[in-house]
Parts: sequence; structure tokens; C-alpha cells
Amino acid sequence: MSINELINNTFGNFNFWSILIAVIVVIGIGFFLQKKQIIIKDWEKVLVKIVLYVALPALALKSFLVDINTSTLTEAFIVMLIGGIFFTLVTFGSQFFFYKTRPSLKVSLGMVVAFPSAAYFGFPILLASFSEQKAEILTMSSMFLVAFWILLSTGAIYYFQKPLLNKEHLTSDLNRETYKYQLNWKNLKPVVLNPVLIATFIGFLLWISQLIPGINLIPNSKSDLVSISRIDVYIPGVNKILEILSLMASPLAWLAIGTVVAKGQLVKALKNKIVWYTVFLRNILMPLIALLIILFFAWIGDLSHGFRLSTLVLMLMIAIVASPTATTIVSYAIAFHREQALVSETTSLTILTSFITLPLWIFVAGLIGISTGLFT
Repeated sequence: MSINELINNTFGNFNFWSILIAVIVVIGIGFFLQKKQIIIKDWEKVLVKIVLYVALPALALKSFLVDINTSTLTEAFIVMLIGGIFFTLVTFGSQFFFYKTRPSLKVSLGMVVAFPSAAYFGFPILLASFSEQKAEILTMSSMFLVAFWILLSTGAIYYFQKPLLNKEHLTSDLNRETYKYQLNWKNLKPVVLNPVLIATFIGFLLWISQLIPGINLIPNSKSDLVSISRIDVYIPGVNKILEILSLMASPLAWLAIGTVVAKGQLVKALKNKIVWYTVFLRNILMPLIALLIILFFAWIGDLSHGFRLSTLVLMLMIAIVASPTATTIVSYAIAFHREQALVSETTSLTILTSFITLPLWIFVAGLIGISTGLFT
């Protein structure tokens, strides 16, 4: 890949700008419907339930229904390891960026920082720019997001459902709110039986089972044999059902964002320093941390001659991490009544600012991949 091709595929990418414009328009529609009170009260809560229990599980499962490429298996597991380290680090560490704020704000904005909108920004943008390498992009994005799906359906829910302790004893100083989480089945049930987590484990098992010798028994439309775990290939309707349901996730969440923003005070939020601080962490610092982790692994691979990461994979991982906040976080904030207005407003601003930051990060990642010699 030349630098000119990199520039054209990044800044001249029609699909990239189309996605961002579509997001803003759909959020605007939700804002308008709420302001004009066209839809019933609290209708965003219904949308959130559909997203959490139907659309997201379908999206998580569908992301694993891809063929394994044994020639890039080592690279795939290295990518999964990088994703595991990064998402674990930011899930449990991002709240410390807000250590001086009240606990509810610390937890909520910490999750805004930790989880990018992986499936609807970074991944589709790279796929649109490099469609001829679709198989590699699908596989590597699925591997990078294994920890993302697990932590989104466990760690994020854990933090959002942490209850307040002794509300009657709180002082006027909101920074003295205290949380206490009791480890019992009542609190663990939403995590263990989370549809997204269940779909993630099922999807990963279906994907990894393709390594079983002799399992490729099913002929596909190209007269090749595929694994019996590729249920989307030979069971009628599975692929289309998952595709239709997964496509609902972001549009419904975007409508919910517009609704919550309309109920809040957007102008006031724009003057709030902590909002812009959160946007900086999400769109600038998180990709930088991910880049440093990736470079470290690339250096180890080059030094040991054990593996090499491709420039495309580097761009893919950075594009995912540099995406604006996952709309699922807004869904959690609404479902658990935790700083929902501020989370929605901050998420909207991460989307707006990603018009600038996302293509820049993709370009920087590509430039590093081309120039350092650490990537193929």
C-alpha cells in the first residue's frame, strides 16, 4: 500500500462520511420526535430493551460466523490477545480518569471512555475501503472483539448496576457517594444470563470448532466444503435473520440517544469541561494506548521472528478503538438510570468529533504500518 492509496482510502472514503452523516441524521430524528412529543413517553426504554435483548446478541453471534484461515491463525490469536489486554485494561481502569468526581459519574463516564462503537464505525469503514480483503477484515475484527463482547456484557453491566449505599447518610457533597456491590445470584443473574454474553460464547465455540479435523462436510454455493459449525451457510434463514436483527442495533440506539439528549440540556453540556475531557479520552487517548500496545507486540514479533502483523490489521484495530462511544453504553445508562443525559450528550459529541479524529487515526496507523518495517 502506498501513501497515496492510504490517503484516498481514508479521506476520500465515501462510505465513511456516509456512515457519520447517517448517525447524525438518525440522532436528530430521535431529538425531533421527543421535542415534538410525537411518540409516547419514555419510548426510548422500549428501544433499549430491543437493542439489548435482540439486536446485540444477533450482532455478536453473526460476527463469529466466518471461515477460519489457518495460514493467519497465529496472527488471529495475537490480535485476540491484544484485544483482551486492551479492553480489560480500559474496562477496569478508565474510571480512574474521573477519580475526583462522584462515583456515579466516575463509573458512567468511565464506560463511555472504555467501549467504542466497534461494529458500526471502524470495522465497516475499513471494509468499505478494502473490500477485496473482506475475509481477513471479518476474521481479525471478530478476534479483536472477543474480549470487547465479553466485557461489554459483564464488566459494563457490573458497573452500571452497582447500587448506592446508605443514601440517607449521604452528605451534600456528592463526591461522598459510596457504592456497595453484593455478590449474590440476584446481581449475577443479569451478567451470567446476558443474551450478548451467551451469543458471544456460542459464536466463539462455533468459530473455533472449525479447527476440528474432518469437520468440513457441508458444500456451499461455490462447491467448496465448509464446517458444520457454519450454521449460516446451510440452515435456511439463519444468515438473513441475524443480518436483519443485527442491523437494528445502532439505528435504534441512535434514536434513543436523540431522545435522551432532547430531554437534557445540550447547550449546558457543551460548556461542561468534563464532557470535553471525556471526548478527549475516548477519541484521542484510547487509540494512543491501543497503538502503543500494538507496537509493543509488533516489536516482539519482529524481534523473535515468531509472527508478523499486517498494516491492514493495525489499521483495523486502531479504527475500532478510535470509533466514538458504543451506543450500548447509552442503552445501559438508560436501562439502569445512571447519568443517562450526560452519557447521551457525551456520546453524541464523540460522534461529532470523530468526523475529524477517526480518519486521522486510520491515516496515522496506516502511515506507521508502511514506514516502520514492523508490519507486513
